[in-house]
Amino acid sequence: MVAYLLPSTLLFVFFPYLITRAHVYQKGTVDVLKVGMFIILGLVAGFFQLLQIDVGNKIRRRISRIMLFILPALSMIMVEYINHTSALSFEEPGKILANYICYLMLFAVIYLIFRRAVITGWLGMLISLIFGIANYYVIIFRGDPVLPWDIGSLGTAMEVADRYEFVLTDAIALFFLFSVALLSLFSKMQPEHKKESMRMKLAERGVTAVLALGLYLAVMPLNVMSYLGIVVGPYNQTMSSQNTGMLAGFLANMQFMIVEKPSNYSVETLNNIKDEIDGLEEPSFLGDPGKKPTIIAVMCESMTDVLTTNPNLELSKDNMPFIHSLQKDPNVISGTAYSSVFAGNTCDSEYEFLTGNSMAFFPIGSKPYQQYVTTPQDSLVQTLEQYGYNTLAIHPANGANWQRDRVYENFGFDQFTDYYTFKTEKVMERGYTDDASSYNEVIYEYENRDKEEPLFTFLITLANHAGFEFEDYPSTVEIMSGETDFSAANQYLTSTNSSDKAYEMLIEYFEKEKEPVVILFFGDHWPFAGTNDQMSVLLDAPTFPDLSKEEFMRRQEVPYIIWANYDLEQPETEVTSINYLSSLLMRAAGLESTPYQKYLHYFSQSLPVMTGVGAIDENENIYWPDEEKPYEDLLNEYAILQYNNVFDKENHMSELFTVTP
Repeated sequence: MVAYLLPSTLLFVFFPYLITRAHVYQKGTVDVLKVGMFIILGLVAGFFQLLQIDVGNKIRRRISRIMLFILPALSMIMVEYINHTSALSFEEPGKILANYICYLMLFAVIYLIFRRAVITGWLGMLISLIFGIANYYVIIFRGDPVLPWDIGSLGTAMEVADRYEFVLTDAIALFFLFSVALLSLFSKMQPEHKKESMRMKLAERGVTAVLALGLYLAVMPLNVMSYLGIVVGPYNQTMSSQNTGMLAGFLANMQFMIVEKPSNYSVETLNNIKDEIDGLEEPSFLGDPGKKPTIIAVMCESMTDVLTTNPNLELSKDNMPFIHSLQKDPNVISGTAYSSVFAGNTCDSEYEFLTGNSMAFFPIGSKPYQQYVTTPQDSLVQTLEQYGYNTLAIHPANGANWQRDRVYENFGFDQFTDYYTFKTEKVMERGYTDDASSYNEVIYEYENRDKEEPLFTFLITLANHAGFEFEDYPSTVEIMSGETDFSAANQYLTSTNSSDKAYEMLIEYFEKEKEPVVILFFGDHWPFAGTNDQMSVLLDAPTFPDLSKEEFMRRQEVPYIIWANYDLEQPETEVTSINYLSSLLMRAAGLESTPYQKYLHYFSQSLPVMTGVGAIDENENIYWPDEEKPYEDLLNEYAILQYNNVFDKENHMSELFTVTP
């Protein structure tokens, strides 16, 4: 009965929405052809519900089994068509076969569980449709497709989903109605299920299990897909998924989730590296506060210095005049840091800053917050606690996002203030807590601190988060060149201007303080500001997202600034990456580094930029992660230290990651 009622229910609930929200309106007029097509498909689906098909049970059973091999192909076509990929080109039949195998595996697993053709058809098509639609919108909003490690961040995605505008496309509406019509007919063809012997049930499930297992072995351990032309380009997942197909690319990415030991990993090797580090000079301090200073680290959401990244960009006014004025101050440490992520995955930047570990030595796209920080782990937080600091994290959103509540506990934060536990008033901007409110919370905590203990505060702001389509948020900073619609980019630039003013307020407050204070400010990543055309102009990259090495690394640039109310000396270089920033902050605070931080200081002299998507050496040569570099021994040492820090609980050398004040 459910199989008969479900198509009718879906049509009743969604059909009016499809007709009114799909792209049937063009410049004030109705596209009669599209409306007619949607209506006809809806009527066909309804007609199939009334149709009486009088054929024998044997024929129904044969048709059902045939459909179980046809529906995966239709699901594949549906997902690829919704996402406009090129994976179904007959010039590369291997890719078509690889994607079909993936969908067939999905249907085989569902049939193994339920052993009913109609249920398998409905669930298989529904899962495929949801997967296809999710990929379409995630690419639109984030610039990357859905990836295996995104599953764990579903809750975070739902938190911000209402900030985006979901516009239904013709392809989504068309395939929704087509699927309902097809499955409506299929449900009428389901065979009667007479009482079967246990031997027959076991035999059928056994055959299905063998098929599902065989397909799984082909897709995953044996990696047959690579022989069929499925090769993931992890540095540009959008372009990669366009070539591989959505589901084949999704499953192929799972190979990057396996963490392997670095070569020559052993306790003996670790002791040799420790002896090497012990022989290095302590990095010079960049400041002398006279006593343990208040330390504040601000990771500003989606904060970029577009005019530094692209000096040719013409704006109606400077979007961040205060930050640009600080960059000219000889007593301020400032420069460009490189992020491992783009358009999202803020938690990776947090992780690199707080630990000094690099995403370069994790599987591409992995999420350490969700995968690896499951027990207490060495971090900047624990280092500062060894110096007697009281440690506080602040974030004006749900503390469960990216599992921060659990992660911060494992890092050793004494307190975590999220959206629900703010002690000061919050002002909303574009649906997010504005940066001024976050800074007011920082100031409140500073004024009410225990003055017997130095304070470390780590703030993650939210105001510049993506979703730049708010009608009630007028743009005060605009791009002045080109004919592209810059509405989203202008809204982003206006938001960064607001963040710049809030940051100025924070610095003006602490300028008046007599107690020593040092503040690190840095961006976490670039946003995806609206469309490829808008990103092309912002980054001065004409063919975005198809980028050269230089253009690709340009989209990873974020500003960093270390300000203090005492004298600071300039570091060895202005260019760095986020994993080195905590070491730089320790030197600016006049605090001795851990052996690991000392190692990172010397490592950065050869490779000042070390990210999960690329590295830049001292001579400004750019290397992809899998590209041969003249630093392999050095890189392996870094990987060994990081592996010991994160994964080797049995032989963990805590003395490498701690200090004795």
